[in-house]
Amino acid sequence: MTTHLTAPAGGFTGLPLHDSANSPSSRPGGQGPAAQVVCRRGKRIGFLYRVDQALPVRAMTPGRAAALDRAMAARQTCPVCRTRYDHCLPLKTIGSCLPCADLTDTERDQLAALTTAV
Repeated sequence: MTTHLTAPAGGFTGLPLHDSANSPSSRPGGQGPAAQVVCRRGKRIGFLYRVDQALPVRAMTPGRAAALDRAMAARQTCPVCRTRYDHCLPLKTIGSCLPCADLTDTERDQLAALTTAV
């Protein structure tokens, strides 16, 4: 694998990747990339930003927190038994939580009828 580095004259000092652990509490803040790392024959590019020009991360507003909670609830709630788990469920592959995936079609219909009646 060949990695091409495009750097300014001063080198890469103080230029962490945007997604890396430059600081979980900072963001590029509108500044352009100071350098870039090109991997996989140009198919993957990582931009490097200056740490001294980074801005703090915006505070989470109540509306954004509620929207994030709704999005996570959709990924963590089983559509069959309506149980919300601590982790994301394999809804694209299995379509439900693991206990509901082992149910027969009759048991699944009975469980769905019970949970919608409540």
